[in-house]
Amino acid sequence: MRRREGSAIIAPMSHPTDPMPPMPVSDTARDPGDLARFAPEGAARVLDCSANDPARWAALRERGARELHAVAPEGTDGPDVCIAGIDALLRSQESGCYDAVFCDHVVERQRNPVPLLERLHALLVPGGALIVATPNMQYHKAVRALAEGWWVYGDTGVWQRGNLRFFTATSLRDLCIDHGFKVSRCLPRMKDPESAFPLDDRRYAHAGRISVGPLDAAEYASYLAPEIICLATKPEA
Repeated sequence: MRRREGSAIIAPMSHPTDPMPPMPVSDTARDPGDLARFAPEGAARVLDCSANDPARWAALRERGARELHAVAPEGTDGPDVCIAGIDALLRSQESGCYDAVFCDHVVERQRNPVPLLERLHALLVPGGALIVATPNMQYHKAVRALAEGWWVYGDTGVWQRGNLRFFTATSLRDLCIDHGFKVSRCLPRMKDPESAFPLDDRRYAHAGRISVGPLDAAEYASYLAPEIICLATKPEA
């Protein structure tokens, strides 16, 4: 029943009535070491801020990385130098020493990602590459869950336990630009099949009570992507 306060009409809070939609987790697997292909040719000294990823490290070696530093436990097999954690990286005093930096599922786990972006900017040589990958809050399963009134943390995906920040391609691009990087593009890391969020003849996509559109190809791809990649560089000047 509605009640009136002053000139406003206040309706009772609604509650989800439909069964919980699929958790915002994709069934699409990513290829091991997939981000290594974005390392620029000739990147000799590389920093990986991410979790232990031997496949990426091996691929980087194959692409010519001669010195590999990684945020990983001491004694981890693969890197030439192991950095104890992001806090240790933030305390470092080095600058202008890496040709490429990888941040795979890192920025969304920071209470405040700004100090990390500033430190990475300082660590890169002019023209050096920053490759950032995060879950995508615009992913169709996440959008549908919110439309149904659900926000439930799980073991993987957009709402993985431990995620403190949430990004779309636009907000991730803005984060990089705001802290001195030049962004070349943001792209899906992988995509669900179109049957998971199908388009109709008017280019509207539908799932549950969600209907969005009309969507161009890039917009549609954003909804199908459980994760996004932002490719940026530190300007030469």
